[in-house]
Amino acid sequence: MAADHEPSPSAWAFLHNMLNFSGEKHQHWTLAQTPYERKHDTDLLSHSDISSYFPAIIHQTGPIRLDRDTCRSLVSHDRIAAFSFWQQLYRAHAPHAIDYPLWNWTMELLSDWDHSMEKSLPRLIKAGLFEFFEEVICREEFFYDFPALLLNIFEAIKHTFLSLMANDYPNLKRDDPGIKGGVDRLTAMVCRVSWEHRARLLVEQDVLDDRAGQLKQARAALHRLVITYYNFHHPADPEHLDPQIDYSAFRHTDYEHIRRVTFFLWFHYDDTLLIRNESDVERARAGILTYAIKSLNGCAADDPEPAAFASDILHEYGAVPVLSRLDSTLRGSKMDGTQLFRVQMLVQLLFLRTEYFPHFASSGVLGALREAVDRCECDSEIPVMHGSLLITALDIYGAISTYAATNDGRAPLIRQYDAIGLLSRCILVSAELDFPFPERCYQHIYEYTTFARALCERHGKKNVLRQALTKSVRWHWYHTLKGLREMEKAEPDVVKGRILLEKAWLSFGDVLGLDEGQEEAEYYRTVKGASQFCAWKECPYHTSRPFAPLSTCKGCGQAYYCGKACQVRDWKEGHKQACKRIKDEAYAAKK
Repeated sequence: MAADHEPSPSAWAFLHNMLNFSGEKHQHWTLAQTPYERKHDTDLLSHSDISSYFPAIIHQTGPIRLDRDTCRSLVSHDRIAAFSFWQQLYRAHAPHAIDYPLWNWTMELLSDWDHSMEKSLPRLIKAGLFEFFEEVICREEFFYDFPALLLNIFEAIKHTFLSLMANDYPNLKRDDPGIKGGVDRLTAMVCRVSWEHRARLLVEQDVLDDRAGQLKQARAALHRLVITYYNFHHPADPEHLDPQIDYSAFRHTDYEHIRRVTFFLWFHYDDTLLIRNESDVERARAGILTYAIKSLNGCAADDPEPAAFASDILHEYGAVPVLSRLDSTLRGSKMDGTQLFRVQMLVQLLFLRTEYFPHFASSGVLGALREAVDRCECDSEIPVMHGSLLITALDIYGAISTYAATNDGRAPLIRQYDAIGLLSRCILVSAELDFPFPERCYQHIYEYTTFARALCERHGKKNVLRQALTKSVRWHWYHTLKGLREMEKAEPDVVKGRILLEKAWLSFGDVLGLDEGQEEAEYYRTVKGASQFCAWKECPYHTSRPFAPLSTCKGCGQAYYCGKACQVRDWKEGHKQACKRIKDEAYAAKK
């Protein structure tokens, strides 16, 4: 039986190579700081190896041990010489080997790279800094050598870019074609190699050893490097839509590698690796995804590039996992209007495809998109941004409704996600703007009117979807008409748009058999009755008058409660959306 467990010849060979490879001198880096590491003098360098770089401070004649203290002293003395010596150590390095001189020197050289290199950066670039980074990254063993080297190289590149952004060097301008080209080429090379070895960066969550932790940190460092590259081209990204941004800066040679890795980093995003304080978590989750759209901006309608990228995504990740990740991002992120608009654009370009349509509802993305719009809309003070978010959300919902089965598109949008309420808000916002907002909003009213007409022709009044649509339209119909008619006078083009929207909205109600007089009476009856009863439906005072006066919702002033507990419960169970609707109506009436 014992013979059955004897290691195979190949296993013995593997162990031999791990313990003693590349001759008697070297061992594999995984054996460092373990009982299997043989002690030898590989961290000793001859006097001649170092003195030529630091002649003024090397006084001993014997071998020199490059421990952390010695490295720190030499590096701080002359950083240009330290860089040159670093190149020598790297080029003499045996792949995968334990190499304390290189490890210690790299750690000390890069430990203060972002601050100490500011004055030296022009000379370092002239001495071949970018070229050396490229040389190291292209080494076959780069991703499989000591993980701390991988991490430190990524961090050094990032801080080099940051120094170029933060400092005004006399002879080194960030907008110089040579500098821009170097940044683009180096980033593309990092991303190409990272993509080829991406499995190396995907360490299992339950693997907790030091090396795995360093690989996780390397992925985080790659994330920061990529973000810095994007900010290098547009460091002061505006907080509103800016058609003047030159997105062609992101379409340089090999840029597709950067975009591919950007999406990879979003898909495998890990808060624990990147965020140091809780206030940054919500904004950072969506940040990397919004950059993936930049190289696709400006693509013509017939440009094959978005379709090619979409195919790559499907092949690598699959439709359901991508939508699940998108749902998580939308729900867990705090995006400003610009960020959310970019995510919406990315959805339109990449995800409105046959493979995704059946899964939008089941993945939760339909609801997550609606919630993201609601959150962002509350914070938006720019009417055009407000309108753009609403219109684009309706565009996405419209495409899904057109191409997905009714149960996967139109039905959940009407019954679960209050698409009619979204349309109502879009009408009131678009009516304050000129072309193209009223025209685009009109198109969505027309599509719902067409759907309602077909639904009424094919199904009786007891049809569940028809009942849900009618109920939703009745809830929003009259208050939308009222809001349109009470708006202040405006320019002729804006008034023309309002008339267009009002006629279309009236037609929508007519198709469902709504009578304006009856709906007006019901609207005011509802508003008047609300002041006498608690708004929470499960409260005993919802149907009988309470003994004490009711308090009102501070947000809208039109929902009444017998106490704080009922107000909290009602907010969680639906008043949040209704309150927003009432506030929108009041806002439109005041303008």
